[in-house]
Amino acid sequence: MPRKRLLASACLASLLSALPRRPRERCSSVQASAVADVGWSDVTATTAVFSRLLADLGYQPETTLLAVPVTFAEMKAGNIDVFSVTGCRRRPAA
Repeated sequence: MPRKRLLASACLASLLSALPRRPRERCSSVQASAVADVGWSDVTATTAVFSRLLADLGYQPETTLLAVPVTFAEMKAGNIDVFSVTGCRRRPAA
């Protein structure tokens, strides 16, 4: 499995594991989930896939385009539930 695909799978698995576990048919009301998108092409793609997965699980994802500092401030305030960062690269030593 290519390294990027493995990393993307691990990121999605970790995000999904953070969701409350409850069977879809037992959900009496659909819960909204606030998802932040910072506009980077790789993060936008991951956010779109994750939002689709949330929708398939019975949630109503609401994606908002925000700058990174605003995203962290909104997460701290409790207004954003999910923010995905993919492809963190280690820089070579100088």
